Amino acid sequence: MQMRAILSVAALCLLALPAHADQYQYLTLEQATRAMQAIGTDTVVQSFCAPCDEVKSQPLTVASISIGRIWEGDSAEPYASDGRTFWEVVVNDQSVDLAYVYLHRDGRWENLALLLGLDAVKVPRYLSAQQLTP
Repeated sequence: MQMRAILSVAALCLLALPAHADQYQYLTLEQATRAMQAIGTDTVVQSFCAPCDEVKSQPLTVASISIGRIWEGDSAEPYASDGRTFWEVVVNDQSVDLAYVYLHRDGRWENLALLLGLDAVKVPRYLSAQQLTP
């Protein structure tokens, strides 16, 4: 009986961990929609992961953008935690984490997650000149 309780707690912990994937890769439908609208198409964004110890950003030309539902493995069931299903933003057929995407706004590169009011951690609000790829 005690082993079953331990396994149940472990399973609940595992389900809670991917709520933001890394930070903001798993999103609510509203967050994904707002991010997709903010990015747009035929634009360039910067990809920069400060917590990964990246030194320079990588420019990414957005040829296509969409949102998609996160699915649980190979099942026909959407991934759900606390009764909510999650969505992702897909740029050029790759899922992106909003905490590591920067948009050009008012002459500076601003973090998308922070721009949308999300609590991303250990990421700069703006990229410095030293962090930008020339």
